[in-house]
Amino acid sequence: MAVAKKGDRNVKKRLFVVVLALSIVCLSGCTKVMDLSDNENRAIAEYSAELLLKHATGYESKYFEAEAVSAEESDTQAPTDTQTPAEPSTEPDNNTPGASDSSVVQDATPAEYVTDIASILGLSNVSILFNNYQITDQYPSKEENGSVVYLDAPEGMKLLVMEFNVANLAGEPVDLNLLQMDVDYRVVLNQSKQAKPMLTILTEDLSTYMATLAPDSSSNAVLVFQISDALVDQVQSLDIKVSFGGMEKMIKVL
Repeated sequence: MAVAKKGDRNVKKRLFVVVLALSIVCLSGCTKVMDLSDNENRAIAEYSAELLLKHATGYESKYFEAEAVSAEESDTQAPTDTQTPAEPSTEPDNNTPGASDSSVVQDATPAEYVTDIASILGLSNVSILFNNYQITDQYPSKEENGSVVYLDAPEGMKLLVMEFNVANLAGEPVDLNLLQMDVDYRVVLNQSKQAKPMLTILTEDLSTYMATLAPDSSSNAVLVFQISDALVDQVQSLDIKVSFGGMEKMIKVL
C-alpha cells in the first residue's frame, strides 16, 4: 500500500493556502470591474475547490462503498482474500509443540477513547469537542444565510458532517492554526469501515482551521465525509480516529 509522504502533505497544504487566497480575491471582486451575483460567487468558489482537489498531491476521493470494506483501506487491514477467514481459536493447537492458551495471538490493544481533540494535539487553553453529526445532501443548507460555498453530495451518496465546538478557555486571545499540524482524521463506521474527510475550502473545516479566538469565546468547525446511500441505514456506531505525533485516539460519536 502506498504511503503518503509528509512532504506531499506539506505541498498540498501550501497549495490549499494559495487557492484559498485566490478564492478570497475572486469572491471579494473589484466593484470597478464587475459586480458578481451570489450564484456567480458560488460558481467561482466551487471551481477553485475543484482545482484544489484535482491538483493536490496524491488526492483520491475518500468515501464508503456498500460492497467494499472501505474506500480508504486501513493501514492495519490485512490484504483482501476471496475466502472468509476462519475465526481465531481460543483452544491450544495440539499439533504445535508447547502450545497453550497463552500462545493464542490476541488483537492489538484498542485505541483509547477521549473527548477533547485538543488534548491529543497538546494544545493548552483550547478545547475541541465533538458536538453533533448530520447526514445530509448538502452542507451548509441553502437556507443558511451568509453561505457562499456549498458542498453537494454526489449521486448515490450522502454527506456525513461531524460538527465540533472549538473554544478558548483562556482569558486572552489564542491564535489557533490547525493547518500547520500534521493531523490525520478518519471516521470509523461500525468499528470496521474507515474513510478520510473531504478536502474543502470551508472556513470552518477542522483540518485547515485557522482563527484567533477571543477570550472565553467559541466557534464551530466541521469534518465532512461521504457515505453511500446503501450504508445510511446500516449505521450502528460511529467513531472518529485521530492520529497525531505517533498517538492514536478515538472520539465517540454514536
